[in-house]
Amino acid sequence: MQFKYASYHKECKPCPPAKCSQPQRVTGYRLVTGYDPIPAIEYQPPAIQTPSRTFKNSDLKCCAYALSFFQAPDQARDQYKRLSKQIKKIAQLTHIAETIISPADGKITPSNHNGHFDLHEFVDADLLKTTTVVGRV
Repeated sequence: MQFKYASYHKECKPCPPAKCSQPQRVTGYRLVTGYDPIPAIEYQPPAIQTPSRTFKNSDLKCCAYALSFFQAPDQARDQYKRLSKQIKKIAQLTHIAETIISPADGKITPSNHNGHFDLHEFVDADLLKTTTVVGRV
């Protein structure tokens, strides 16, 4: 399957990383504004959003073409606390959404020590169909 942002991946080879795998079925949690329905822009990778951001290296740029998730809601809350000290705009993200990720949605990176993983979406992925807001930050 082709990746949703494959045309941008040339800027940051190898992207997605070789360590990515196709999940059987994974539940991921991410920070959202809490609007109902969830705006599609909240499921757009940072490198695609406007205004565009700059990234220090090729690895970070590749991550910016993926969606960030956490394995558990508390891990997303912990990230919110860490980021709120550095990024003022994070205050707009007041809720946590749960997304069911299937093999047809893309490939994921292994989780890090904070429970964070990236999803590199396939072209036909429509994550909003399997996403619900599950609580406040």
